[in-house]
Amino acid sequence: MFKKKLSVVMLASLGLFGCDWNDDDKKAVEEAVKESVTEEVVQPEGLNIQVELYNQVPALLTDDQKLEVSFSFDIDNSGTYEESEDFRMRVLFTNGEPSISFGEGFGSIKDKYSTLGYKFKVDSFGTARIERLNGKTVINVNVLPEPELAKKSESDTEVSIGMESGRPDPVLSGYLDKIEKAKASSLFNLGVGYNSDKLGEKNEDYLSDSGGTGFIQLSSNDISDSKDDYKGGFNYSDIERVTISFD
Repeated sequence: MFKKKLSVVMLASLGLFGCDWNDDDKKAVEEAVKESVTEEVVQPEGLNIQVELYNQVPALLTDDQKLEVSFSFDIDNSGTYEESEDFRMRVLFTNGEPSISFGEGFGSIKDKYSTLGYKFKVDSFGTARIERLNGKTVINVNVLPEPELAKKSESDTEVSIGMESGRPDPVLSGYLDKIEKAKASSLFNLGVGYNSDKLGEKNEDYLSDSGGTGFIQLSSNDISDSKDDYKGGFNYSDIERVTISFD
C-alpha cells in the first residue's frame, strides 16, 4: 500500500519562541507551521502499475462478477506474447478481493488468495486494490521484488515454491529472472476484463490493438488509451490511462 510521508518545518526547534513572543505570536507561527505541512506519496518497492478507467465498475463486485487486470512485458522482443519466453501477471478481483498469479497453465504460480486451482503457491506476490474517484475506477497493483514464499502445505494440490535442500526452485528462479528482464523491456501490454456470469455478458479492453497477444512500444511510463474502444456489452473495462514504475 502507498505510504504517506509528512515533512514539517519545526520553527520552534530553531529557538524562535523567545521571551518577547506573546501567545498571539506563538499561535500565528503554529498556524503557519500547520500550513507548511506537505504530503508526499511514496510508492512501495517493486513494480507499480496504476490503471485508470473511463468509467466506474459496480460499487460491489458480487460472486458472479469478476474484474481482471493482466499485464505483459515482451522480454524476448518477438512482438507477440509467448508463454515460455515473456513475463505476464494477472490480478483477478472476486467480490472485490484480489488474487495475483504469474504465467499461465501448468507452470503458473498463484498466491494463496487465488480463487482458481493452482499447483505452485506463494503467500503474496504483492497487493492490489480498487478505488473510485470522480465517477471513475482506479486500480493500483504493487508486485514485490521477490514474492513472500508459502510454507509447505499438507494438501497434495498445494506445493511451495520455496527453496528445498538448498537448491533454488526452477519455477521461482524463472520468475525472478523474468521480472528482472522486464525492467529493461521496451514492449508492454495491459488488458482489463469484466465478466458477469449472471448476465452472461463480458467485455475487455487492451492497450494493444492486437488484443492480449500483441504489444505496444513503451516510450513513456504514462500511457493513454482511446475511449470506447472496448469490446463487449459493458463499458466497465474501458482503459483511459496506465502508469508504470519500477522502484
